[in-house]
Formats: sequence, structure tokens, C-alpha cells
Amino acid sequence: EHNGTVKAELTKKEKKEDFPLLIQWDERWGYGSYGSSSIGISGCGPTCLSMVIYGLTDNEMATPDKVARYFEEQNYYIEGTGTSWDLMTAGAAAFGITGSELSLDETAMKQELDAGHPIICAMRAGDFTAAGHFIMIYDYDKKGFFVNDPNCKARSEKRWTYDELQGQI
Repeated sequence: EHNGTVKAELTKKEKKEDFPLLIQWDERWGYGSYGSSSIGISGCGPTCLSMVIYGLTDNEMATPDKVARYFEEQNYYIEGTGTSWDLMTAGAAAFGITGSELSLDETAMKQELDAGHPIICAMRAGDFTAAGHFIMIYDYDKKGFFVNDPNCKARSEKRWTYDELQGQI
């Protein structure tokens, strides 16, 4: 029905949130191409980065389809693998943010979140994926970490303890 077209804009509700949950298979951008697939199937990386870009800069033009298109053009999409990790570091600079790697340490993660720095995690097989997937962590409380999973609203509503996440990141 959409024939690969997208009409991407953030909603008023999303614009009011610090880090809105954007779903990669949302009809606003999910049908857009990404590599040999679509954003809906393979676009977890650009969707996570889109959430971070909006949360840090209020750039509502950095929707998942635009982020995916730019990074595909810049060769951050690897055929057969998906999004290159370099998208989250070197590629993020194209949108005015700085990405860096940090250790998989609960204290380090909380320090980054306390400083207002969301975290994008590459996940291995487990609760979030059977193969590979990106999620975004934007806060924490006594119950655990607040996660935006671009592929699942239900997993995004749950608090995740460090112990639950650690073996999957």
C-alpha cells in the first residue's frame, strides 16, 4: 500500500517527550528502504539514533527515515549485517552530537545518564533479539533502566535491571 514511501513527522505527543519512543516499523517511516531491506525490518540503529538526536537537540527533522537515508549514503549500512557501530560514534557527529563508547559498567552507565547522555546499546541474542539489535537507554530509577526499544512497545514499558541487561549488551 505504501510502496516504499514515507511521510515522516513527529507527533505533538512525541515532541513533548524528552526521549520519545520511536518504533522502527511505524508506518510513517517503516516502509522506507534501508539497505536491501526496510527501516521496519532493519532500521533499529537509525531509529535509536533518531531518538537520541531529537532528545538532545530537538531536531524534529532527524526522523528515522532521514537518519537511515543519510547513513546509508555514508556507507554505515553493511549488507548482510545491518548498521555499523560507527553510526553511533563517527556518524552521530553529522547531526551535531558526539557519540563515544563506554565500558559495560553499571556505575559508568549511570554517570552518563546522570549527565544527560542517553546510551545506545548493541544487543546480542536474548530478551530483545534472536540475532542483533540496537536499543536506547535514557534514564534509570530504583527499579532499573528506562529503555526505548525501537521494535517493541512492551519491552519499552518495562524497567530493566543491570543484571538483566549486562549479559545481552
